[in-house]
Amino acid sequence: MNNGPAKAYQVNQVSTVNGSKLILMMYDGAIRFINEAILKVGAQDVAGRGLYISKAQKIINELENSLDKKRGGQVAVNLEKAYQEMSRRLTKANISGEVSDLRVTLKMVNNLKGAWEKVINGSGSTNLSNSGSLRNEMNLSKTAANVAINA
Repeated sequence: MNNGPAKAYQVNQVSTVNGSKLILMMYDGAIRFINEAILKVGAQDVAGRGLYISKAQKIINELENSLDKKRGGQVAVNLEKAYQEMSRRLTKANISGEVSDLRVTLKMVNNLKGAWEKVINGSGSTNLSNSGSLRNEMNLSKTAANVAINA
């Protein structure tokens, strides 16, 4: 385990970021790991493929586990279904070694990240700073931040 300055910087960065930005960081991590898994499939590196798929799954699982379904309503239910589908596809890709499910999952994560960015910037249908709607559905803990860093 690397405990150097870069790791300390990452921990500090996550500790001081607001929930909305933390979600974006987690999406970025999942995107990075899925892209790495795609490269490992191309290189026929089964162990590497499994490693990076596992890292992406940890992030997706933490996003799903962080949903507040009572306060989030239908949005949280829909996000849960999307996260479950991503996890299913990642598992399938890990078993089969096929890149198609990785690409579909990558597109799903990118779409959610893009939607979240619009919401944060106030150009989406929900403004986080005013309604708190999506912020409440995604009650991310520091555990989630650690998953993003350590995955």
